[in-house]
Amino acid sequence: MKLSKVIRWVKQTWSLSRGEARGLVIFLPLILLILFASTIYKSWLTFQGADLPDTQRLDEVMGLMYLDSAAEQEPEVKVILKPFDPNSISEAQLLDMGVKGYLAKNWVKYTSKGGYFNDKEDLKRLYGMSDTEYERLAPFVNITSKKKEKQSFSMSKESFAEDEVLNDQKFFKKKYEFRAFDINAADTTELKSLKGIGSAYANRIVKYRNALGGYVHKDQLKEVYGLNADLIKGLDTACYINEHYDPDKLNINKAFETELSRHPYINRKQAKAIVNYRYQHGDFSQADDLLKIKLLDSAQVYRLKPYITF
Repeated sequence: MKLSKVIRWVKQTWSLSRGEARGLVIFLPLILLILFASTIYKSWLTFQGADLPDTQRLDEVMGLMYLDSAAEQEPEVKVILKPFDPNSISEAQLLDMGVKGYLAKNWVKYTSKGGYFNDKEDLKRLYGMSDTEYERLAPFVNITSKKKEKQSFSMSKESFAEDEVLNDQKFFKKKYEFRAFDINAADTTELKSLKGIGSAYANRIVKYRNALGGYVHKDQLKEVYGLNADLIKGLDTACYINEHYDPDKLNINKAFETELSRHPYINRKQAKAIVNYRYQHGDFSQADDLLKIKLLDSAQVYRLKPYITF
């Protein structure tokens, strides 16, 4: 149908002037295109594979294929368990017994800092020790080493400095040996030894540590819910972070959306944006590539750097 006939039909139908009819015929399709542009764009994104949940399902399938492929390539290692002393065993020996790397690392950290297992039940206090792993190892635990005796302190007047005598009376301040502990290796029992830290706070500190992948600086203790300034100050004095500590990391190019969103520094929308960006532009090569995602700012990327790998 010619344009002139359409204009004439519109003019007669709605009793419009020729100019009004012509404007309506020309601009109406443009208006409709603008109104439906958003729907058309979303449909195009879906076709390109940038929308979820279809891409999430594809992500999960590709992840499973990757894991299956890796499992096929890894040779099966035969694990032989034999009696061992948990207080003197090395990290290499633990790995040979099939103990997971992070658990072996925490185990050796605990004993190297003066921790001691009095009986096999104490193994349950280790960070990362599951019930299944405990049941596997418990029959082979054989504690032969002796616990180091704590240094005794003399309570004689000569053993104290003069400024520790109270008003020339026979009362003296006791001196106790204090030993700082590694906040990434400490269990709830060790945390509860501090004044003001009960079971609830100790569990929160450990739970947040697990969610992060480990503390990389003491300021992160301020992020633990409920800890006031006095408790944080006490923790800052009592604990330290090993300068060689390497936290658990997320592979930013392989992690699923759900896995990313479980990290305290990434919310669900940001996790979705990371996965979408990965599909549209390819893998990330460095942490600063995350700045290309509008939902992430420089401060957040800086906090994430110790916890991501590529």
